[in-house]
Amino acid sequence: MAGDSYQDTLFTPSADASRHTRSVITSTDLSALINDSADSRQEPYAVDVDAGKNTTLYQAHSYWTKVPPQGIRPYIDHFTDPGDLVLDPFCGSGMTGIAALSESRRVVLNDLGSAATHIAYNYNTPIDPDRLELAVDKLEAEVADFFEWLYTTECTDCGETREIKNTIWSEIRECPHCGETFNLWEPAVIDEKVEERKNGFVRDEFDCPACETSLTKTDPEYRGIEVSRIEYKCTPCFGRKYGLKEPDEADRQLLEDVSDTLEETELWYPTDDFPDGYNTRQPIQKGLTSVDKFYVDRALLAMAKLWDEIQRWEEDAVREKLEFVFTAIANRTTRKHAFRPWGGAGNSATLFVPTFHREQNIWVTYSRKANDIVKAQTELYEQYPEDLDNYLRVHNGSATDMGFLPDNSVDYVFTDPPFGANINYSEMNFVWESWLGRKTDVELEAIVNSKQDKDVADYELLMRESFAEIKRVLKDDHWMTLVFNNSKAEVWNALQQSLRDAGFVIAQFATFDKQQPTLQQITSEGAVGQDVMVACLNVDDPTEIGESLTEDEIVRHVRQLLPELAEKTDRRTARGIYSSVVGFALNNRRSVDNLDFETLVETLERHFEAKTLEYERPYKDVVVEQTLWYVE
Repeated sequence: MAGDSYQDTLFTPSADASRHTRSVITSTDLSALINDSADSRQEPYAVDVDAGKNTTLYQAHSYWTKVPPQGIRPYIDHFTDPGDLVLDPFCGSGMTGIAALSESRRVVLNDLGSAATHIAYNYNTPIDPDRLELAVDKLEAEVADFFEWLYTTECTDCGETREIKNTIWSEIRECPHCGETFNLWEPAVIDEKVEERKNGFVRDEFDCPACETSLTKTDPEYRGIEVSRIEYKCTPCFGRKYGLKEPDEADRQLLEDVSDTLEETELWYPTDDFPDGYNTRQPIQKGLTSVDKFYVDRALLAMAKLWDEIQRWEEDAVREKLEFVFTAIANRTTRKHAFRPWGGAGNSATLFVPTFHREQNIWVTYSRKANDIVKAQTELYEQYPEDLDNYLRVHNGSATDMGFLPDNSVDYVFTDPPFGANINYSEMNFVWESWLGRKTDVELEAIVNSKQDKDVADYELLMRESFAEIKRVLKDDHWMTLVFNNSKAEVWNALQQSLRDAGFVIAQFATFDKQQPTLQQITSEGAVGQDVMVACLNVDDPTEIGESLTEDEIVRHVRQLLPELAEKTDRRTARGIYSSVVGFALNNRRSVDNLDFETLVETLERHFEAKTLEYERPYKDVVVEQTLWYVE
């Protein structure tokens, strides 16, 4: 199954809407997309945008960072006309494609990551949703008996055989005092109703079950995992709620049988070793050194069975969409999926292995995600042009070399490039790409990552080469909009310098609020939450960058800013103010080499008043505090 990279590969919908083809890109492949117009929109456009993420379309398939398409459309409308060609050289999940195609623009989506282009391609090539629904029904029929065996338990109330929905695994720990091992769930978890767990569901301190020594969660050594609780569906006994039970002998025997079957199976599944990295060290530290070990045995066997059945599909277009559903659940069914009493899955850009893991029923998870993707496909299928082959290309390759595009062929660029060291995409995509059998070429990954021997200078070089290539394909006096976010002055400076060296002028900035912050962004002042939208003009003689902002200039800007933010409390946080200050410097052609987030916080503490606000949402039963800033 697996192995070769597929760099420099074009994904293109064929004229026959029932099939999709993959071919090496050539200049003739793009002839239908390129126009000869040299008209330019001379006015910059960068307005503050609020664009939420809670839409079926946005959430159909996860990715580590996304710009909601409804936030991109105003930019495409301003800078282009119907039929113009839009490029996203760091396309990620392909949201620029959705925004462009829904506005009758042509679009080329490019990304170094093979997982990214898989997601972008499938998002942007919708098929008849009825065909996908029928395929999911057929797939269910093929795997039903196998999955019934995998997920069966006995109801503790009525004694009938019922379907397992979730299995909660807990770490086994070894007491540092007496050496006895124990299931952490029993002494540590507050095993009561959700509303009684508002300060967390794990006790700060608990006693060792053997020697009764007081311990904290971090004291005992990790020694593996075992099942603690099973959630199952029994409507006669529990109605719409799930039954909850401790595993009995039959449940334990089933898990042993599953492990034996996995050892003997001929079903393929990825066994790729995790590379040494920042995120991959998280599972490696717990002995999960390869992709197969990142799943509990039952989940791996179920995923292998699903993948095998999907690969047997004869229709390429349908098989690709079934694979799309598969990858949409491939990460959330690993050991990184945490048990949360309040539910929810989360989509953190880490490979952190939680203490308590919720193993989901794979078919239940797959079918729910299939329903989401059918809804998203329905929305796009009705919006997109019928002759999609004349509007879309998805290319897997480096932004430093887009030789498939002629000079001066692109009317507008909208892109969300890598943010320095913020997200290690090749590591985070490793599970997806192991299933797909195509890996990212990390040599060309624009990132700050010492595991790859790449510092800020290496990042700046790759970004400068990328922007130079963008300048080559972008028509003269045409625009590029960048979405960017970082808390380090050196990374912002690398971006600013690489844009100037490539031949772009930064003309205007605005903030982009994705509305739903992550828990890290709410609780961590170091997590800069609001992206900056940077409007860049492709010119022959870019303006030189001036001196850094002085502290007095920063204070004056913030004093002018804060009175305008009475109803926008999220922009009163240090992270919101930081985004504004960076944007102010960029807009005024001033160097950002002194604008570290920590330095800005120190400035705020010297000149402004801080107040604390409590939040109870968007995280159920979790109360967090956030610091807001005001003019004294």
